[in-house]
Amino acid sequence: MTVTEARRAARASGLRTFAVALAVAATGCAATPLTLDTARVPPRAITTPVTLHGTPMELHISAPATPTSPTIVVYATDDGGWFGTAVDMFRTVAAHGYRVVGFSARAFLRIELAAADPLLSERTRGVVAIGLAADEGLKVDEDASDDAPDPDGLTADPREFDTYAQVRRLAPIRCAVIQAAHDDYLPAAQARILFGPDTGDRCLYEVPARNHRVSGGRDALVATLTDALSWSDGVVPAAN
Repeated sequence: MTVTEARRAARASGLRTFAVALAVAATGCAATPLTLDTARVPPRAITTPVTLHGTPMELHISAPATPTSPTIVVYATDDGGWFGTAVDMFRTVAAHGYRVVGFSARAFLRIELAAADPLLSERTRGVVAIGLAADEGLKVDEDASDDAPDPDGLTADPREFDTYAQVRRLAPIRCAVIQAAHDDYLPAAQARILFGPDTGDRCLYEVPARNHRVSGGRDALVATLTDALSWSDGVVPAAN
């Protein structure tokens, strides 16, 4: 993947929290998960600076020696930035053979608000979002670092939006939402009410975990993420 391709792909991301856009159309939620081949050569990863609207930010790019899919995954963190679980999830996606372009939503939101762009829909295979709240007032501290937690000093952007209405508007693009059973912001059972029943282009996955940080459910999260990726990508056939 070239830096130019990465820059183009980075414009495709839309939903807050851990958002994974499969930008390259695939019923039921079940799909055969991608398997982690431990014998595979580790993916090559680089970080490159780019400029968006005159403001610098970093793109994190990972390219496997042998891709498992022609899809490019555009990965955005939550508004906390590039650290911790966000980086772990980026590495998980990369380890399963996807070409991945990642960036800090905190850095991106200092420049402009993310939004679903209808012009990108023809090139987007699907979206996977992890831990969606019912609605969002995106929070960014202008002076905070992107690579360390910063729970204090965040200010909400007045332009709030309904995340689940956003999910519905993505159709017919496939969208998977992964929610912890006991998420502090929105437990999976309540998310199901907002999400509605699964359809051919929407799928909600519940992960048995104690909170929004998916405590006690990391292994389940990794397994669920790989399944959601394969379902959203449509490359791996659905299991009957």
